[in-house]
Amino acid sequence: ELPADRRSHVRRAAREALGAPMEELFERFDWAPLASASVAQVHRATLRDGGGAVAVKVQHEGIAELMRRDFRDALRIARFLARREDKYAPMVTILEAWAREVEKELDFRYEVDNLRRVRRNLARAGVDVVVPEPVDGRVGRGAFCMRFVEGFKATDRELLALHSVDREALMRRITLAYACQLFTDGEFNADPHPGNLLVSICEDGAVRPVLLDFGWTVSLPRERRLAYCRLVSATADMDVDGVARASRDLGINTNQHDKPERDLAFWAYFLRDTGSRASQRKEMDAFFAARKAERQADKAAGAARRVLLSVPDDFMFFVRTLGLIRGLASALDARVPYLELLCMYARRELLLADAQAKGGSPSRAQADSGGGSSEPSEAEAVGSSGNGARSNPSSEGPLASE
Repeated sequence: ELPADRRSHVRRAAREALGAPMEELFERFDWAPLASASVAQVHRATLRDGGGAVAVKVQHEGIAELMRRDFRDALRIARFLARREDKYAPMVTILEAWAREVEKELDFRYEVDNLRRVRRNLARAGVDVVVPEPVDGRVGRGAFCMRFVEGFKATDRELLALHSVDREALMRRITLAYACQLFTDGEFNADPHPGNLLVSICEDGAVRPVLLDFGWTVSLPRERRLAYCRLVSATADMDVDGVARASRDLGINTNQHDKPERDLAFWAYFLRDTGSRASQRKEMDAFFAARKAERQADKAAGAARRVLLSVPDDFMFFVRTLGLIRGLASALDARVPYLELLCMYARRELLLADAQAKGGSPSRAQADSGGGSSEPSEAEAVGSSGNGARSNPSSEGPLASE
């Protein structure tokens, strides 16, 4: 966490962004921030006139120019290297895309728009998570208010145990929430680190994940979204040709077009079932040992070392998002069928796209019931005990503790 900003900056930023002095806006304002991350810090406050508890996000003093300068310097170095060696070209693509997203992240009005869209999308899809609601009229470039949601960090094992939260059911629900964002809506939070994921014990007794910080929300055009769906589905089928086609459609290219099985091996490794840190480390060691053996075989045969030549500008965000969710599962020692859960949403979208290409216009509900396939149903994926992700030895299904 970054150090908290001076009170004078918080006062000035809030007034400029929210349109009034803090004394007029808030009945109570906690000066000690709840969190202070790379771009902003968050305070708890109570709005006047019965407006209720809110979280107030305030951008750090001077952070905008600092981040812009860092990206200018990083891009200058990357472009210098790329002019000399092709293998650095993907670095330029990634940094340019990241720099564009940072500009949006530094304007909280974009984040508020993202919050509203993702809240609406997930609610429409029936994904049982909490996304904080922005407060109308209290939004600006450098600060905004959203409804306060009680919760604790998803990695807090003591509180998870205290509230009898089933860690695997929790991870299934979080994974489904991101599968929906990635493959159904094509709008996803590309920064789901543990600090941006809380667990809320709601008034109805249910346990729900809370998704925070939508400043870094990436939008995928329909064709790219479907290409990622095809990539994930082909990986689940261990379809070498399907992975190769999806990779080409996305613009993911290496200098080893004659060895597409290596691309499949990467995605099968990256999207494998989650598990404990120890099991994941063992699998990682085995994967990299296999890659080392391949490099040695290539060298002995006089073949060029494998190099990634190009990636799409959204590639890093896609990989980062899925990697961070994997990391959370490892931190919780939660074993979930990662690829299977992702495919629930990816394959439904492919079914819909195929039907539409043939002249039909089925709804997602029809896709869920058609073709005899297993399609997204959160009740089926995480159970339906009525206790959310809370353990209940007397209930049946994946939500119950074993």
